[in-house]
Amino acid sequence: MNFGLGKIYNPTVMPSMENILDLLPLVGLLTFIKIVWEYVQSLRWKKSEFLAKEIKEFQNDPDIKIVFQLLDWNAREVEIRGEKIVITDKSLATALETHETRDEFEIWEANLRDIFDKFFDKISMFEIYVQNGLIREKELFLYLGYYINILSDEKRKPKTLLKAFDNYLEYYQFVNVKKLMESLNKNKKIK
Repeated sequence: MNFGLGKIYNPTVMPSMENILDLLPLVGLLTFIKIVWEYVQSLRWKKSEFLAKEIKEFQNDPDIKIVFQLLDWNAREVEIRGEKIVITDKSLATALETHETRDEFEIWEANLRDIFDKFFDKISMFEIYVQNGLIREKELFLYLGYYINILSDEKRKPKTLLKAFDNYLEYYQFVNVKKLMESLNKNKKIK
């Protein structure tokens, strides 16, 4: 009985060339889909490798490690250019004053500013990578969201230091750092 289902498959009957030719477009389409899927997976993998390499380089930089320590703690002894110095949130805020409010800086302050410039420059590059589609913001936040968040978190840092960060970023035009901070704060509110 056929029950209106068309021809019943019979494995003992050899398929005709016409039936095989009917399947070729389907096989071609499936092959194309597989190739596109593998290509997309390969791109994702390469982007992940790229981000991992960039983050590893960033986190292993001795200057960046100093910034991480200063963001993590409210007072910390660090070694900058061979000189050990205790940096507090208050002294950090003073060191990061802009040229709009100060003309001269101590040597240790200038060195500290250089280190923060390097940190902010690299964070800016990560934002450019996001803008160009090389990495996804969500992935970047998995690695750096903690530190980017501290730059504007009143629970972690005193308002005077947060204001110093904001003024520094604004005055020296670290626009991409501010974009990342805004995006992180916006995404935290959505969750």
